[in-house]
Amino acid sequence: MHGGSKYRQNSSRINKVFNPIVDMTLIQTGDMLGLGAKNEKWLLPPINTNSIQPDYKFYGNKISPLFAHYPSSIKEKGTSTIIKMLKKLGLSQNFKHSKVKVKWRNQIARMNQCDVYIEMFNMEQDGRTGSKVYGSWGMSCLEAAALGKIVITNFLNIERYKLEYTDDCPLIICNTLKEFKASVKRLSKMNKQQITNLKKLTRKWVEDYHSYQAVGNRLKGFYNEVLK
Repeated sequence: MHGGSKYRQNSSRINKVFNPIVDMTLIQTGDMLGLGAKNEKWLLPPINTNSIQPDYKFYGNKISPLFAHYPSSIKEKGTSTIIKMLKKLGLSQNFKHSKVKVKWRNQIARMNQCDVYIEMFNMEQDGRTGSKVYGSWGMSCLEAAALGKIVITNFLNIERYKLEYTDDCPLIICNTLKEFKASVKRLSKMNKQQITNLKKLTRKWVEDYHSYQAVGNRLKGFYNEVLK
């Protein structure tokens, strides 16, 4: 299984090592599909929807729901761009963020205290010229969804996702600055009931397609294909 930056940046070299000795390759994120792995299958990671329970409380005010962003990597998640855009849109007072890393339980606790979690906005890893295409959500997206939060993120492979998983994906996908601005504006004008409805749809999505049981059944199907 490949699921990290080392494979994203060095796929050709790594494929030479693994392709001759495997029957199937599991790929974690959509941006790493099509890089030459043998018999690749897309297996997005699971989240424990039993231990992480949703909180549908409204954390915003009369002006806007509360947005939040707590990145694992400020470069990979596009933190500087996100902060600039929320400020430009006049939402600084309704936006909590921190570049300081904390323990996982504390991370979950602070992610929980918002209405809309901005996971990432970055289409090239580290923003380096010539770097590999990035733009795919990770575990923090699933954590926020399991908490019952609306999630804004990148997702270049949304069309393939619709074919392989479901065409009913409630994530707020923003792959351009124009999409990001429009989505933040639209969400900022939603009332409490609209926000709550979208929160519940996001939680149901993660339960149906990315819980331990859902991902386990998908993995079992892949193994059965190889064993035929």
